[in-house]
Amino acid sequence: MADLHVSLIPNPAGPQPLGTTITWTATVIGDPDPNPTYEYTFSAEPKGSPVQVKKGYGHSKTWTWTPSSFEGIFTIGATVKNVHAGTSGSTTASYTLTTRLPNGTSVHAAVNPTNHPLVALFSGPSCQVPNYMIVRFTPQTTPPGGITTPMTTNPVPCRYNPQSQNPDATSMNFYIAGMYPSTTYTMHWETHSPAGVLRVRGADFSFTTGQIPSNLDFPLFSSTGTTSDPQEPITLHSVVPIPVHGEVYTSAAVDLAGNILWYGLLGPVRTEPGGNSWGFLGGNDTYVAGIQEVDLAGNPVLETTVGAVNEQLAVLGIRPITGLHHEARLITTPDGSGPNGYILALGSAEQICTDCQGGTPQNPVDVLGDEIIVLDQNLNVVWAWDSFAFLDINQEAILGETCMHGGAGCEPFSQQFTQANDWTHSNSLQYTPYDGNIIISIRHQDVVLKVNFNYAAGDGHIVWKLGGGPIGGPGGAPLPSFTLFTIGTGGPDLGYPWFSHQHDAEIEFGGYLFGNFRVLTLFDDGNTRIAEYDPQGDSRCHILAVDETDLIANLNTNGDVLSYSPALGSAQILKNGNLMCDSGFIGGPQHSGTDPLTQTVEMDQQGNFIFSLNAAEDSYRTFRMQDMYTAINP
Repeated sequence: MADLHVSLIPNPAGPQPLGTTITWTATVIGDPDPNPTYEYTFSAEPKGSPVQVKKGYGHSKTWTWTPSSFEGIFTIGATVKNVHAGTSGSTTASYTLTTRLPNGTSVHAAVNPTNHPLVALFSGPSCQVPNYMIVRFTPQTTPPGGITTPMTTNPVPCRYNPQSQNPDATSMNFYIAGMYPSTTYTMHWETHSPAGVLRVRGADFSFTTGQIPSNLDFPLFSSTGTTSDPQEPITLHSVVPIPVHGEVYTSAAVDLAGNILWYGLLGPVRTEPGGNSWGFLGGNDTYVAGIQEVDLAGNPVLETTVGAVNEQLAVLGIRPITGLHHEARLITTPDGSGPNGYILALGSAEQICTDCQGGTPQNPVDVLGDEIIVLDQNLNVVWAWDSFAFLDINQEAILGETCMHGGAGCEPFSQQFTQANDWTHSNSLQYTPYDGNIIISIRHQDVVLKVNFNYAAGDGHIVWKLGGGPIGGPGGAPLPSFTLFTIGTGGPDLGYPWFSHQHDAEIEFGGYLFGNFRVLTLFDDGNTRIAEYDPQGDSRCHILAVDETDLIANLNTNGDVLSYSPALGSAQILKNGNLMCDSGFIGGPQHSGTDPLTQTVEMDQQGNFIFSLNAAEDSYRTFRMQDMYTAINP
């Protein structure tokens, strides 16, 4: 490609203090092409560090950057491609960020508002390795049923090392989130040793949160029963944006009485250690639609587009995707080794079929499947798995689901067809660090699969199949499958013990072995069971003990959530050992625009109801959390 001349301008100009939102605009200068089509990508890193891509190729010429970790000189980069002419150009700019700590005073901390009225930016002094720093914050007043005890941020490793040639005396900065609106908090920093011993406690600072903007709408919350889990007093809701009486509700974190502690304009489909979360960017333009990671104040951290992913899939010779959906999360390894920091995402794919699922050469059908996409820290595709290559395309969706353009829960597909067979409709991914593989929940086949990822070097073969769905490999070849037992199991519909149309299949406790068994949770929506076995049945909350060596599973907990949710849902084990499930679509599409209901149900491991937080909305996932920083199953 020939060179383009590119300018890169910040607004506001530097230097600026940490936490400032800077809008960068990349402009092509003097391009002779009369009909250019530009794609832009942006990067940012401390001066002298390796390039760190922050925004993958897209059609927007602007990028908003809100750095909040530490002060210093940063290098910002932009690359622009003119796809029409086959030309490209790059440029960089330097930008200085200053500390929020007061200069020339003995005050060694500061707290400032952010663009989110319920989130503060707390700045503390540098601290010495190998210690770590947290911020502890306490409300001075609380609403009825509110959280009165202090909360803490995630621990951040200290950076100052007097033995180093570059000791790094930059400030320590934290977003403070999980606070009630219009409430005064006191907060201070603490340093702790690696063993957790308090070393130094900073002075208290006062901060008063703002009001929730009047243009945001939230559902009514209520509760039933009494929870026995005070360690996780927050419930985070990821709202499905279906208008209810004309209002689109905003995703929120609330206490167990339903008082709002935080809200997010991008629905948090998965949270990460430290408080960042992932969501989806919509739109018909594939160079706008994609995935985005945001911080607790709602600022973009990382993002990429469907178009950028497809460019890389094409280079690798892999089928393109039509969208990114349902799941995006970081791979987090316990020791920080590879592929730590990689990004897992679900992509939709399609295949025009002339000899399967009713298709003929004269009347082909469009079949929708899924791909697992793995991106590295620079948003490059490093691995992908195509459901069409590893599963039997002749096995149609269990309940014959189809999609229309723009239909609820449907991903984009070819405009040559008015409908498509919704073959897989996967909804969750999890990296299992103990063996380096990936678990995928495939809703419309009633199965959970483990895929050979092998730390990004795997061939994608299916390690095992869990579930009663009949799907096999290509040509119907049998897959290694679990045998299910119900030893000691209680609860409803044991004549149909397998889950169906499930959501959020997760290995718990980091894959810890209890004898030969690991613990797997999921939300059993139950569509197939209810269609074929018990029309009056409810959705269920499941704990399965799985022996991955001998392919034996036991249904340990088969809890009735006392409602039927034909879609959506999530599951987790709480700190007190109880099971929590999100029944997020009670009443189904008939009620979603008028009187929707989500119930976040806590039950014991015998399936006995304990507590439910109820929200008059549809929720894709809900999570019980100890704070806004500790991820569920990172």
